[in-house]
Amino acid sequence: MLASFALLFGLIGTLIYHIKRISVKSKQWYMSIWVIFLIFIMIIIGVPYSTNHPTYQWIYKNWYQPLGTTVYTILGFYIFSAAYRAFRVRSLDSGILLISAILVMLKNVPIGEALWTGFPIIGTWILTVPQLSGNRVIYLVLAVGMFTLGMRIILWYERPLERRGGT
Repeated sequence: MLASFALLFGLIGTLIYHIKRISVKSKQWYMSIWVIFLIFIMIIIGVPYSTNHPTYQWIYKNWYQPLGTTVYTILGFYIFSAAYRAFRVRSLDSGILLISAILVMLKNVPIGEALWTGFPIIGTWILTVPQLSGNRVIYLVLAVGMFTLGMRIILWYERPLERRGGT
């Protein structure tokens, strides 16, 4: 049920965005017409006939999967370039962070275990021991902050906005 509402709101938001692009004739406005056309084609075929219909499967296999692969590849390149910029070694701390990140990545990709069987063990240790201590600190700070805010509300130091006399 919640997913249906999320899809509905996503559809409405996408239609509003692309209709605005068409109405002001922005750059590449004709692509917005194409997006709206494809949305309605998928709805017209998918809703009455279900997703098992051969036409829907053909559209999904020949349109959606290649586009999804393209977007995923572009996203991967963007993340890789951001990681390159973020992990430049300038100090000992950034060097340790870079080595940790490489070990965790080698734990998660299949080639890591193929290169050396110790990568998954070391990556798991990094994710359980040092990261767990960092998470515990964050949870402790959150608990103290929530307790403090609760006490301030109980003792009436934090009053609701409508009681402050202003807007």
